This record gives sequence, C-alpha cells and structure tokens, in this order.
Amino acid sequence: MVTGKPILVTGLIRSGTTWIGDMIAAAPGVVYMQEPFNPQFPTAFSATTVKRRLMYICKKNENEHYADIKQIMELKIPFLKILKVTRKPAHIPNFLHNYYALKKRRDESCRPLMKDPLAFFSTEWLAERFNMDVIVSIRHPAAFVSSMKVKNWKYGLRALLNQPLVMKHHLSDYKSEMIELVNHRKKDVVGFAILGWKIFFHMVSRYEERHPDWLFIRHEDLSADPISGYHKIYQQIGLDLTDLAKQRILEFSSAANPVEQHDGHKLKRDSRSNISTWKSRLTAREIERVKKETFDPALKYYSESDW
Repeated sequence: MVTGKPILVTGLIRSGTTWIGDMIAAAPGVVYMQEPFNPQFPTAFSATTVKRRLMYICKKNENEHYADIKQIMELKIPFLKILKVTRKPAHIPNFLHNYYALKKRRDESCRPLMKDPLAFFSTEWLAERFNMDVIVSIRHPAAFVSSMKVKNWKYGLRALLNQPLVMKHHLSDYKSEMIELVNHRKKDVVGFAILGWKIFFHMVSRYEERHPDWLFIRHEDLSADPISGYHKIYQQIGLDLTDLAKQRILEFSSAANPVEQHDGHKLKRDSRSNISTWKSRLTAREIERVKKETFDPALKYYSESDW
C-alpha cells in the first residue's frame, strides 16, 4: 500500500534530474519511477495517454490523463496496456524487470518518486491533483546549452507549438520566435537550447511566485556540496538521510570520478568539476551569444561571477 506524499523531481532536461532522483531514491521506503511522461521509452510505469514530449496537462484536458496517472501513483501497473505500446523489443526486458520490482514493493509502505523533466509543464497539475512534494532543478544557461550541443539535441519547440493549451496559457509571448526557429533555423541547436532555457526560466518564475513551498535547487550548488544539498532536500520532503544514503551520494559525486559521463560510469561524476565543463564545450563566440541572450533573466540565479 502506498503511503506518504508522492515526490516529483523535475526541471529542465539535462539539468541533473536523474542524479537528484537517484540520490533521493537511496532513502528507505522510496520507489523510483523514471520518466512516466516519456512516450519514446515505455517502462513499467509509463503514462500511456501521454503521446508527446513535454506534455502539458491542466484542468482543461485532465480527463484524458487522470485515471492513467493515478494508477501510476498507486503503483498499479497496467501490464498489458503498457506492453502494447512498447515499440522496440529491446525495451521489453527492462519493462519486465521494472514491472516485477514494482509489483513486489506495492504492498510495502513506500512513497512514489517520479523523476521526469518531460513532466515539467504539467508540474502544477500533478502537484495539485496528487498532493506531491516538488523539487525543481535549475541549471546555468551555458551549461544547459553546452549539454544540448554535445548531444546534438534540439529543445522540443515543435512539441510545445503543437499544444494549443500550453501556448495559450504560458508561452504566447514566445510563439513567433519558436516558429522562426522551427521553420527557418532548424540546424541551430544552440538557438533552440537558448530559447528552451528562456522558456524554462519563464515557467520557473511563475512557479516560484505561486508555490513558495516547492524546492528550487541550483544544480551548481548541489554539485559543489552534495551532502549539504541533499540534506536540505531530504529535510524538505521528510526523508531520513541515512549513512547508506550519504555513502551513495559521496560515491556518485566524488572527485575520483570522471568529469564527463562515460560508458560504465553511469551517474558517477566529479560533481564539483562538472560545474564548469561548459567553458570547454562551447566556443568563445557561443558563450558570448548565450550570455547576451540569457543574462538578464538569469540574474535571478546567476551573477556576472558565474560566467
């Protein structure tokens, strides 16, 4: 039986949400659920009604999604329904492993932990409907842009443009710039990332005004002092930072780990050194561009000294 408030770890993609979620999952009595809002990689806890990335759910369209996500929060996994949407045979073993692991823990006293940056635009709805503790990860704009550049990922502007409700409720001021990038500057990965960060900041500012009880964490602060940072998070959401949890946090943030992620190391990185990797990933011209286009809104979190 599920007990305790569910936990949501969200934020901008490539902002450390996986690290945060994994470290919180080191607490006893927490069940980790990775990206139920990711339509590309179905797992045992996928929201099968979520058909696009960066899905926006609100009161206007909640009827389509509520029952599906409620099942996830209760760890009641619709086996056949999810199996049907698992497109790649390679995903099936992972799905089965997660399914049986969650089934085993469903009757224990536990708290669901949803780690999902793709649920960011639905955070208010999730928090209200399921009474969730919310943690939002924030990252330096240049660090985010550099991470997107390395992956050669374009921020999901088209996925947002195809959702009239999120455009109407939150992003109307960005519509023309989004359309320009999607239609005429498709190869501008840096431009997509800059605008993605600005949209994220716009939403975070709204969230902070409306929800002072949520926890907003700078990825850089957590990376510089992981034990103190996670102690604050654990306290905020009512978890016990055990010696085993501390050991795991130290293991995954130690200076002995590589600065960059490599195969076999998973999330194990030198967290302090990882803060400034963007300075070598971006060219001087790219850094100047990112700073020029994000400096004013970023001042709420990042001063001149952070550049």
